[in-house]
Amino acid sequence: MKFFITAVLFILSFVPEKADCEETLSEASGIARVGEAFLIVGDEVPGIYFRFDLRGRKGPVLVIEDDRLKPVRLKGAGLALDLEAIDILADGRVAVLSERLRSLVGDGGLIVEYGGPLSEFGNRGLEGLAVKTVDKNTSRIAVLWEGGYPEPHALQKQFKKTADGLKLKPLVL
Repeated sequence: MKFFITAVLFILSFVPEKADCEETLSEASGIARVGEAFLIVGDEVPGIYFRFDLRGRKGPVLVIEDDRLKPVRLKGAGLALDLEAIDILADGRVAVLSERLRSLVGDGGLIVEYGGPLSEFGNRGLEGLAVKTVDKNTSRIAVLWEGGYPEPHALQKQFKKTADGLKLKPLVL
């Protein structure tokens, strides 16, 4: 019985570390350049962005090989859901855009939350992020609400008839 308990404790302490190492990027949704690396997010990998080393790479097209892609877990990973974009703030913080939460999230947790009008509707929501440095501690941030045609399967029943064929214009905030 003592062996069984020891084995279970070993497995419980080992699994989270292993899971961190096995995160992979199968579909990218946002990218930012930082020095000799790209930072990349994918909306299927919550709380993680990937660092892609550019050293020694040339050419107009770069294939993203797994051996150059390093997962980086945000300390605020529990908040960073459905990641659509990534950028660097003037003070050096990495900021990721969560479509589902209509928020920018970083290592310290929530950076900014955007109001209800930017909520996801019919699988349309926040998709883009641009950061302009004003000075070393001040950023001007723009976010893009994608617009387009709401997807009927993603709408609540009471909106399906009203939103059928409705085209929503993109918004920049």
